[in-house]
Amino acid sequence: MPRPPQRRLAPAPEPSRGGPLTGWLGQRLSGARDSRGVYAVDRYYDLAIDSAAAAEPSSRFHEHVMRRPSRGLERFAPEAQERLKAHLGHFHQAQSLDSADALVWNFFAPFSRPRTGARWLNEILAAAFGPQDYPKDWMVRLWHREEVTLPGMPATIEVEAPVTAASSGGWKYVVAAQWQDDFPEGVADPFSLHVRQLAGEDSARQGLMVVVPSPAHYPPAHDAGSVFSQFFGPHADGYLPTSAGRALAAPVRVVTWESLGERADVHPHGVELRAMTAWRLAQLSGGPP
Repeated sequence: MPRPPQRRLAPAPEPSRGGPLTGWLGQRLSGARDSRGVYAVDRYYDLAIDSAAAAEPSSRFHEHVMRRPSRGLERFAPEAQERLKAHLGHFHQAQSLDSADALVWNFFAPFSRPRTGARWLNEILAAAFGPQDYPKDWMVRLWHREEVTLPGMPATIEVEAPVTAASSGGWKYVVAAQWQDDFPEGVADPFSLHVRQLAGEDSARQGLMVVVPSPAHYPPAHDAGSVFSQFFGPHADGYLPTSAGRALAAPVRVVTWESLGERADVHPHGVELRAMTAWRLAQLSGGPP
């Protein structure tokens, strides 16, 4: 079993009272580091490329961060805690550079809006699931919840997927994503739950896309006890399914954030998306502040 990549320098730093971080375009991001050295911004939308749209009260990003507070605030110095919860009234994981939430927004939010071309979306689907005549019009929902049933359970379970893309003709793809965290455990593993969101769809026009960093940047890939490693294992710069992954009842593919960023030239955010992705990766290896 390969050793996990080193994520943080040892010893762990003390929580900081606060201080700016330099962003992907040279902008100053106000926030603080926690006891693990992980930076969090004061305002969640400062990690969004289109920060004005993300800050709108009607945006799915705003609705997502307002739904419930997240754990982890106690890792910050008391002075930083007050500032980190000042904007929302609570702390949300989307403020942390360990979270995938801002990445989900930056990569997929443009396709949830009218009149956005689907070229980038169709290209990543073709790369993951194979070439097909994918639809030109998708209904893309972020942090969408659906009721699913599990064998042997009388009640339904509500499942939230970071991204759901559907189109007429039985097309449906679900995206599950993480940045540094493992996938959560619950009454069932998250991948089986997401696959249940596809039940009844045409298997040739559906699939689950799991998005994580490459093995060099994703510690749960090297942790034998992680949920992720039960279903997928590192292979070169990507991943292959384990026997449990192959047993999932729908097409499932693991795609890396790095590979999505490589197609930035045809994404609505263009080169800024590539710069943002490189910046996020640099923070994992102690990149310049």
